[in-house]
Amino acid sequence: MPIYQRPTSDSARLALLQMATATAATDNTAGVVYLAAETQAGLTEHLLSFRTANEAVTAARAAFGQAQQTTDAAFQDLADHTQRLWTEVRNRVRFGDDGPALLTYAQLPQRGRAATPCSRAEWLEISERLRLGADQAVEAGHAPLAQIDRLSTLIHAAQTNLQRLLAAKTALGEARQRRNRLRRAVDSLGTRLTEDLRYALRDLPPANQRQIMRTYGVRFQPSPGPTTGPDRGAPNSRAALAETEGAVVGWQLQPEPVAVAK
Repeated sequence: MPIYQRPTSDSARLALLQMATATAATDNTAGVVYLAAETQAGLTEHLLSFRTANEAVTAARAAFGQAQQTTDAAFQDLADHTQRLWTEVRNRVRFGDDGPALLTYAQLPQRGRAATPCSRAEWLEISERLRLGADQAVEAGHAPLAQIDRLSTLIHAAQTNLQRLLAAKTALGEARQRRNRLRRAVDSLGTRLTEDLRYALRDLPPANQRQIMRTYGVRFQPSPGPTTGPDRGAPNSRAALAETEGAVVGWQLQPEPVAVAK
């Protein structure tokens, strides 16, 4: 009998559950029962739960992707606006009446070179420091930066979208964990299904067994067959050649013993 092959994908697991449930219902209607009652109940239960888990993962993945796109767009707007404010500060120091102190308020070095944040957290921290520094610059007598109020709106939008992204990531991880637990349960159920069918069909020829088991969605992989020796009756076989040149011992050609003259 070939070896039972477990499903290797979620679609294959779902197909196994669907075929086994439908075939078992058809056989039960015809008065033919191959599966134990526990196995049939497990098929019905896991078909619904595994399908629901797959749909939950798909929905959570879509929500995470949407949240990621929205968050990326929000942080891009924040970065662009921060860069524009830095450019305004550098131009006012270089061409206007503001002194180099304005660079310090804007979180810029005296040479005016902008920072290069590498993460969302860094962009939030730098933008928040820039907003606070702009307020301090106004208190010190500098003119307010243009559209500095929009910076607060962009910071709030970036923080809100980041929280949504983290929540979507957590939901996706939980959905995947639930599906992973069901994967193990479905694989165990597939093994039990195969064992029930083999026991119920034990008196049938192997070909008939495999034919019926395939209607339940069970798949097999070839089992290693017995090792066969060379055909001694074939005229061109290795054994035939050995009969003329030497004796066959352990599948190796051995030369005929040579008599030594005394």
